[in-house]
Amino acid sequence: MWDQLKLKADEAGYFCQQMYAHEKHPRIYLFYMSAFLTSARSLTFHLQKQFKKRDTQKTYEKLRDELLNNNECKYFVELRNHTEKEGYPPVKVNFLVARKAENTGNLVWYQHAGCSLFGEEEHAGFKFLDNLIRAEWDHASMSGIPAQIKYTYNFIGYPEERKSATKACQEFMETLWYFLAKFRDEWESHNDPESWDKKFDSWLSGFDNE
Repeated sequence: MWDQLKLKADEAGYFCQQMYAHEKHPRIYLFYMSAFLTSARSLTFHLQKQFKKRDTQKTYEKLRDELLNNNECKYFVELRNHTEKEGYPPVKVNFLVARKAENTGNLVWYQHAGCSLFGEEEHAGFKFLDNLIRAEWDHASMSGIPAQIKYTYNFIGYPEERKSATKACQEFMETLWYFLAKFRDEWESHNDPESWDKKFDSWLSGFDNE
């Protein structure tokens, strides 16, 4: 049962990693964001189903309440309900260029353009973005030769709205992983008191089952 739960967690983590890898490709980025949100929300559903008949409701509810004390986690729970109806979360995309500072040589980033793709502030976002992508080099060079170009994404209404959506998803994934690990720890302490010895023996053997 733990193997299946770990696999579901790895699935959500994979989609989150792909968001980092595709920030320069807005459509692909949004596909992976959607996949991450769907996969992440299935984790707690899968956990409940796996342990439905194992008298764990009190443990689950206690940890769930601790999770919901966090405003960022509350946002993602609400986002889960939103995306089921709306398809995608309210998100902004920003186009940034960087040039090297003359005195230090360090990169200085400037926001060159941006738009809201979804949400109440949405206004022809994809048309604007498509035009921007086709001419991104032209736009960037108007401010001087850029050392780098990048896109950033932000959830509209997120408690720390300046934090990138990718970073917010990563932190939520880490919180979910802690939630799952804490649940396992508490469940095993009551239902499988020899679990620690079993894991320790496995660790000593180097996972050699022969």
